[in-house]
Amino acid sequence: MPIKIVSPEITHRYETEGSFLIYKKLNFLEQKRLLYKHMSNGVIPEEESLELGYEVMEAMIVGWEGVVDDNDKSVKFSSEYISALPALTVMAFLEEVIMPEFVDMAGSVTDKKGKKREKEIKN
Repeated sequence: MPIKIVSPEITHRYETEGSFLIYKKLNFLEQKRLLYKHMSNGVIPEEESLELGYEVMEAMIVGWEGVVDDNDKSVKFSSEYISALPALTVMAFLEEVIMPEFVDMAGSVTDKKGKKREKEIKN
């Protein structure tokens, strides 16, 4: 199986509340840096999770469609508006997009190390 990289040029779409957030994936080290910044004893405290969510979105979101202001007027994407996204949207993005990817990436690293160590022990 070939080695796959996380390409910053490839974008993905996340649908929420009739709108689309267009994002790029973060590589493992970028995710790790953001997550560990907010961790305490290996856990992200609840009071840190929203701040983490906004930071992650600022790093990932590169566009959007169907986002409107209080007057239902379409809002052109600008990274300065990410902080104005609703907290529930931010938390849903964090839980549905970022955390599963980070867990998968961390798990694959652990699995590979574990299998290698297992082979060493058997030999």
